[in-house]
Amino acid sequence: VKLAYMSDVVSFLIQQYRNLAFGVAKGADDNNNEASTSMMLPLEVVLLVTSGGGAVSQYGLAAAQIERLASENGITLTACVDQAAASGGYMVACRAHRLIAAPFATIGSIGVMMETLNFRDLARNYGITPISLKSGKHKNTLSTFGPITAADEKHETERMKKVHESFQQLVIASRPALANRLELLEGQVFLGSEALELDLIDEVMTSDEYIMQRVLAGDRVLRLHQSKMRQSARGLIQISPLDLLPHIRSRVSKFTASIAASPERAVSFIMSASTVWGFANHLFHQYIAANLRDD
Repeated sequence: VKLAYMSDVVSFLIQQYRNLAFGVAKGADDNNNEASTSMMLPLEVVLLVTSGGGAVSQYGLAAAQIERLASENGITLTACVDQAAASGGYMVACRAHRLIAAPFATIGSIGVMMETLNFRDLARNYGITPISLKSGKHKNTLSTFGPITAADEKHETERMKKVHESFQQLVIASRPALANRLELLEGQVFLGSEALELDLIDEVMTSDEYIMQRVLAGDRVLRLHQSKMRQSARGLIQISPLDLLPHIRSRVSKFTASIAASPERAVSFIMSASTVWGFANHLFHQYIAANLRDD
C-alpha cells in the first residue's frame, strides 16, 4: 500500500469490519441490521512492511493511520517485515500489536537525519552573487544559496532532536520494554535475529511462513488489493472485460494443461460438450416452435 492511499485503506477496512463483511459470530441474529461488537468475528490484519523510511511528516501520518486501525475494537494488527523496516518504516511497523521480521531483515534506525548542499561560496567563486531574502529569524535556516550561520545550524539541530525524542516516545508507547533501553533508539540498525533479542520485534519469521501458518490453522485468509473496477457517475460499478481476463486466462491454462496430460479426458470433454450443445439446440427449437404456434 502506498502511503498516499493508507488513509483510504484503513477507512475501508474499518468500514467493512463494522458492516460485518468479514463474517458474523455464531449465534448472532442475522436479522439484526445494527452491528454490535458481540456479532463481529475477530479480524486479524497482516501488514507487509518494506520501507527504509522517508519524510517525517509522511511516515508520521502513516503511523497515525495504522494506530487508528490497531485501536479498532475486535481488530488485531500484525506487521511482517521481510526486507526492511527502518526509520519511518519501523515507525509504522511498531504500531502493530505484533511485529514479525525475517532473520536478515533490517530493523531499527530510530533516528532523524537531514542533508543539504549550500552553493553560496561556489557561486561567488564564479562571480555570481546569490540573493536570499527572508522575514523571520528562523525562516529557511538551511538555504541552498543564502548564508548559513552557526546559530542556524544550532536551531536545526535542536529541532531534529525534538523530532527524534518524539520518535523515541512513539516507539516506547508501542514497546514499553524499550523505555529503559534508550541506547537502542539512537539510529542503529539490526538484523531480525538481533532485533528479537533486543525486544524490537516479537518473532523471527518470514511473512510467507506466518500466512501459511494461519492457513493451516484453518483461518480464512484474504488478500486486499487495489480494484481495477471503475465507478460510474451514478455510483454503479463498471466492470471491464480486462478485469476478467487474468481469471479466465488462469482457468483456461489449467484446463488445457489437464487436457494435454490426458487424451481420454479430451475425448470425454468433447463428447460432453456435444451433448450439452445438442440439448441446448433442442430447447431453442422447442421455444421457437411454441412461439410460432402462439402467433
